[in-house]
Amino acid sequence: MTKQSQDEWEQEPDLDGVRQALNLLKENSSEGERKLIDLAKKGSIYCMIRLGHYYWNKSVGAGDDDINRAEFWFSSACEAGSGMATFYLGRLYLKEGEYEKAHMTFEKGANLGYAPSIFNLGRMYRDGIGVNKNFDVAHMHFERAANLGHIYAKRALGRILLSGEFGFFSRFGGAKLVLCAAIEAVRELQRDHKSLRLQI
Repeated sequence: MTKQSQDEWEQEPDLDGVRQALNLLKENSSEGERKLIDLAKKGSIYCMIRLGHYYWNKSVGAGDDDINRAEFWFSSACEAGSGMATFYLGRLYLKEGEYEKAHMTFEKGANLGYAPSIFNLGRMYRDGIGVNKNFDVAHMHFERAANLGHIYAKRALGRILLSGEFGFFSRFGGAKLVLCAAIEAVRELQRDHKSLRLQI
């Protein structure tokens, strides 16, 4: 868990209630859902994000209503200032092909200093998703996310440098970054496979 995510968790108004709701969700999804909604309405950012996940996962089989609910709860968490929510909402928009909204959401996350959102902003510029391809801007975002500890941003930065886009000698630094990122990724996966440093 990143410091920012840890801070968001510690700001929860009712940690015991959140834990109870999550346990209830596993046992009885409708009861757990109601409890999460109650807590979210009281200001629980974590519950807003969990509801977003819950409805996004349900939307795979159920359709538009659930994707709209997922968007609502992720947006609510974003409006409450959650960097983590900017990542999930941005990914939802990418999946739905709403690239302008994805860009704006990742930009908001970047302004909050949330590394996974910064990384995804870099990906949009690197790959030309909803924006014109721009390796300089992608490089800037990857470097910033890598400096915040995001492992895949380090790898992406290394790959851009390996391409020779920033000169022949940058390839050596790129190779080093890719290798270091691979080693870090293996270590982080062994330590915590859900680490935010690995979110893509």
